[in-house]
Amino acid sequence: MKTLIVYDNDGKIFSQISGDYLKPVGIPYLEIEYQEGKTIVSVDVSVTPHKAVIIDNPKSETQLIKERLEATEQMLLQMMLEGMN
Repeated sequence: MKTLIVYDNDGKIFSQISGDYLKPVGIPYLEIEYQEGKTIVSVDVSVTPHKAVIIDNPKSETQLIKERLEATEQMLLQMMLEGMN
């Protein structure tokens, strides 16, 4: 889905709109598409054309616990299989 980013001359974002929107006239904006799990943090105005600065969202505590649990289960399974040999 396209997202409209309205920003100032320093690259500070003032508005992000997805879905239906009107393109502004006379103020800087970008229209971009980006992946889920990412966050737009600013606009790099030092390059032409201007470019959105996008970062990965940090993992949630639930995601970290799930990854740790899966790793532990894999280690236990490996230990059990090695013990059977």
